Amino acid sequence: MARTQLCGFDPGRLADRVDDGSLNSWADGIEETSVQGLIAPPSGPILYSALGDIEGFVHNSLTTPPTAAYTDPKWSTCADIDYAGLNPAYLVRIGTGDSSSGKQVALSFNSGASWSQHYGAADNVSGGKVALSADGTTVLWSTSANGVQVSANQATFTVVSSLPSTAVIASDKKTTGIFYGASGSSFYVSIDNGNTFSLKGSLGSSSSPVKIVVHPNVTGDIWVSSDAGLYHSTNSGATFDAILGVTQAWAVALGAPAKAGGYPAVFAAANIGNIIGYFRSDDQGVNWVQINDAAHGFGSASANVMAADLRTYGRVYIGTNGRGIFYGDISGTAPPNTATPTSTPASSTTEASSTSSKTTTSSTTTITSSATSTSHPTTTSSSSASSVTSSASTTTGTPAPSYGQCGGTL
Repeated sequence: MARTQLCGFDPGRLADRVDDGSLNSWADGIEETSVQGLIAPPSGPILYSALGDIEGFVHNSLTTPPTAAYTDPKWSTCADIDYAGLNPAYLVRIGTGDSSSGKQVALSFNSGASWSQHYGAADNVSGGKVALSADGTTVLWSTSANGVQVSANQATFTVVSSLPSTAVIASDKKTTGIFYGASGSSFYVSIDNGNTFSLKGSLGSSSSPVKIVVHPNVTGDIWVSSDAGLYHSTNSGATFDAILGVTQAWAVALGAPAKAGGYPAVFAAANIGNIIGYFRSDDQGVNWVQINDAAHGFGSASANVMAADLRTYGRVYIGTNGRGIFYGDISGTAPPNTATPTSTPASSTTEASSTSSKTTTSSTTTITSSATSTSHPTTTSSSSASSVTSSASTTTGTPAPSYGQCGGTL
């Protein structure tokens, strides 16, 4: 059985037997680590990782392990990492330690070649998720136990009281000063560098948003995954389209388009048409191709993280809980599309009255895949604040996947 190399470490001898029958461990450098976050900026190094127990790496090659983990500061676990959309060389990462390992926010302005502590962070505040403004000057931090905090130009972090303390966060990659947040079924937007957030729209029946990703070149083009499905907005979150057939979604990422100048490929770890797996859509969620098979399950889809390559069409990175980082490239030909868009984005209306109304209409769309054929309703919801419109989507058969492990194999 072939051995697989985890990012940055070479598998050596696991154990040797000695004369008295006992076993001595030689598992030096072997770490069953959990991947906490991945980013694949449009320029610079191919990939950056945030890892449990062994910090994380700058990945300049997919076949050669990195030579060293992040340092100065060096923590045990890196909880998350982000880049500035307008200057991808600017990075922020956060740790899960305490004051004994320094501030738990670090900045880099040279693509991770060197780092410095963010001295505006309070001691013993750590964990959570982080977002960096498009110009790299403002850090929005959803901490593990101290709410959402913001800092501009390395000033002291202050609490953002207008955003729920457990909100999922993201920055707009095109326009400086814009940040997004989601909590429950509510979607929030800040246009003042994360200092204040306003309720903008609704995520339908969601109770637990998972991830917000934003179009790298278009302000306000947003995707949100949640326990209730996958949502898409093209108007800065005022309204969302619920992608039909997606009943639950976890990791989501945007990658290079199939055609130059086209819309980014959408990748999702999700339940689509009653199939839990990894999927790609080249038409904004109308048609989906499953990109994994039984031999490439990568553990629990809900526990893994994902990034998509903005330079190579079809390339996706999957970070697992104990098996390292995998990258996948297109192999074979995807089946032809079988569905077309059937809805238009709903518009939001605002009324002076505090009373909201909701109307629901249903039609039927067939979702097909290599394993199952299921009918799902198309639902349109409207309220005084926002609307959610379901878009038809179809899953098709699985092309032969081609995956490698980051760092190479032995």
